[in-house]
Amino acid sequence: MDVEKALDIIAEQEHILIYDDFSNADALRLGVKIAEQVKESERPVAIRIYLEDILVFQYTMRGKEEWHYGWAEKKRQIVEATGHSSFYVMLQHEHLGKWKEFEGDETKAYACGGFPIKVKEKGMIGSVSISGLVDPQDHNVVVAALSKLMAKEVPMLPNTAWN
Repeated sequence: MDVEKALDIIAEQEHILIYDDFSNADALRLGVKIAEQVKESERPVAIRIYLEDILVFQYTMRGKEEWHYGWAEKKRQIVEATGHSSFYVMLQHEHLGKWKEFEGDETKAYACGGFPIKVKEKGMIGSVSISGLVDPQDHNVVVAALSKLMAKEVPMLPNTAWN
């Protein structure tokens, strides 16, 4: 898929997937929905949801090494720093040369799986990040869970490895 087309799709996802309100109970529903979606995966997944810098949900599938929480955290950091999904930032960085200020910053990762949690009238209030699947599957799982919980239709990217 063309990078510009992918960026347009992700920007549209970010524009559509905005909550009217979002609570800790919503974070629990989102985390469980993601866990349900990946339970049949051959690859164990780590899930983290933050609201206002507070970890409100965390789950690891059996067989997931502890270090994947580190990857989920690095994806969260890039979302928090930019206000965009980590996949959006990754594509902009790798293909358009943007976000160079984060090169060499070991607290951030250019990788799929982090997505902003935004609320109307408030903006970004947190983020969800997962680690363990092949790009762009991490991103697609998060977007699919958000769209189901919000009952909103969004365009989806192909669920194949990104080249």
